[in-house]
Amino acid sequence: MDALVNIQGLHFTYPGTPFKLHIEQIQLATHQHTACIGPSGSGKSTLLRLMAGILTPQSGTVEVLGNSIHTMSDARRRAFRLKNIGMVFQDFALIDYLNVQDNILLPYRISPALQLDDTVRNRSKDLAHSTGLGKYLNRFPAQLSQGERQRLAICRALLPQPRLILADEPTGNLDPENKSTIVQLLKGQAAENEATLIMVTHDHDLLKGFDHSIDFSKFFARDTAYA
Repeated sequence: MDALVNIQGLHFTYPGTPFKLHIEQIQLATHQHTACIGPSGSGKSTLLRLMAGILTPQSGTVEVLGNSIHTMSDARRRAFRLKNIGMVFQDFALIDYLNVQDNILLPYRISPALQLDDTVRNRSKDLAHSTGLGKYLNRFPAQLSQGERQRLAICRALLPQPRLILADEPTGNLDPENKSTIVQLLKGQAAENEATLIMVTHDHDLLKGFDHSIDFSKFFARDTAYA
């Protein structure tokens, strides 16, 4: 299998807590759509942050596109993440003093590895229109609904055309119609960019559209302690 994500012998803990994440092996292929399901606190969001290099395992390896991102310097890891990984956070992580368009363009403002040009600006507008935000480009996050902020975070994550898309409950604040729209947008962008999509969700109705799922209630060893 042509693995875009390769995890081997991973161990991770949060100091001072009983939380333990132990993964012997995960390999996720290019173009694959994977859903992560399971109870709250079972490690789904933690796994996404390990894949993004936001967290570092105590032992084991996390490779993305053949790179062991946890062994990189902080600066190199950040540049790699901005260029290759689109991360949709549960809390959106928007910049309050930037308007919608500038929030979408943020990866290009802060990373010298990304070149901001008219093509990128036009793509940002296309993404905004495709998620119903086209008429709100000059609004600020505080002027948006919860669902609109969610869609804004998704647009920002997709703009650099990442090879790995990590979406942490991206449909959690959306109505059924918008849920379907967002999932199709994520899958469409993944297909267009030959990317791997990994999405955390509690909505089992969405699972039928994924290649496979990882059930965190069954995935780990029985002696694993959940937070």
